[in-house]
Amino acid sequence: MSFTPHRERPSLVPGGFGLRLLAMLGALALIGATIYSLRNQFLAARAAERAAGQQAPVAVDPKTPWKETIIPGPSDEDPAEREDMKRLLEVVSDQRAIEAVDSPAYFRMLKWAMSRPISELEERARRDILFTDLWQQPQKHRAELIRLRMHVVRVIRNDKTKVVENSLGLENLYEICAWTDDSADNPYVVVVPELPPGIRIGVESSGEIVFVGYFLKVFAYDAFQDKHRGAPMLVGRIRTVAGANPHLGASRASGLTAMLVGGGVLICVIVLLVALFRMTRGTRRRPVSLSSSSTLSTEEVENWLEHGRTGDPDAAPSADRLSPAVTTNGQSHHHENGSTRVTGEGETEEST
Repeated sequence: MSFTPHRERPSLVPGGFGLRLLAMLGALALIGATIYSLRNQFLAARAAERAAGQQAPVAVDPKTPWKETIIPGPSDEDPAEREDMKRLLEVVSDQRAIEAVDSPAYFRMLKWAMSRPISELEERARRDILFTDLWQQPQKHRAELIRLRMHVVRVIRNDKTKVVENSLGLENLYEICAWTDDSADNPYVVVVPELPPGIRIGVESSGEIVFVGYFLKVFAYDAFQDKHRGAPMLVGRIRTVAGANPHLGASRASGLTAMLVGGGVLICVIVLLVALFRMTRGTRRRPVSLSSSSTLSTEEVENWLEHGRTGDPDAAPSADRLSPAVTTNGQSHHHENGSTRVTGEGETEEST
């Protein structure tokens, strides 16, 4: 019988390096996700620095009692106002910067927002509108009253010299860049007539706010390195969130930490499962050893073949044990029915 030795199949990855390669690929994927998240935060911060410069004082002293400015007038609840707004929105285009044709609808929404306190607007506003709804179907949601909970990235103040139309007699308009939990790194552009206490101008970490107002269009702008991007533009009012974390980076940092921890745990689990699989597969494929537990020398094998006896107690029966008569100490033994008898000194006697 011949036995063919087990030969391992050739592999592009040397033995023992598969797990290392898998771990490195997982680590690279995790690092790439981290860099992508941090890159977007850096771009937002860079844009804030370019637009607003260094830190500026708060618009309103937090210690000073603040009251909203209310300008009585018609709102979106008036059917005539809604019909007129439809006419104004016919010339509004998405994926473009603010143009002169947008101003009538822009300031009409601002008048609607300032005609009511934010608490009243909040009662009527929709809360189920997401970033994707405004981005994918802007025409459907134009002039719709929306409530959003937002995280502020930057605040820019536009004084009356930069306001094209100022029929409301406003001293300033504030442009806020913010994001929501569902929009993640995709920002909104929010325009409000005034800021509540605690909101800083031009500071990246400006806290958490609630916005209530009207959607105008998807606004196009140039981001870092002249990259063209778009953001939903809304006009309305904001209020601060009581007990909210004042730092913008806190929620993102917690999300990033959770991503890193989860990714690390996932990589460890995958590596462990692959290691167990390789161990069990190696055990199943291990070749069976054909060597005897007690090895025999060449002389013993030849002796066994010639005389049928070895020193091994487990060896095959010898010729003496297989012969019909066994001689012990020169004495003869014979078969009871035998025809030959062996006597003392090797003499034989025939019997019948």
